[in-house]
Amino acid sequence: MKKIINNKIYDTEKAELIYEYRHSFFVQNIWLPKGYGFKEWENVFVYKTKNGNYFNYFKYGDDFNYQDRERIEETTLDNIKEIIKKLNPDKYIELFGKIDLEEA
Repeated sequence: MKKIINNKIYDTEKAELIYEYRHSFFVQNIWLPKGYGFKEWENVFVYKTKNGNYFNYFKYGDDFNYQDRERIEETTLDNIKEIIKKLNPDKYIELFGKIDLEEA
């Protein structure tokens, strides 16, 4: 998938996939009272471009009977670090080292 954001082209086929995880989001159902709905899940693929920019590719629909949805959003290195630090400390150290970490 390709997308142009802020005059930069982000391409999942040319960028390096560095991490993937699942992300939940809330979907309001029009047939239920306000505030009620369902938690849905989507796959998130984190990419790094050749120029050192980062983006997330969101893919929803592989495991569901719903219509497929996909999108690309640019992100920052700091945002990527925080997500990976929370979800997978070993992968964080593999990608970024222990530079900003201290032993407990």
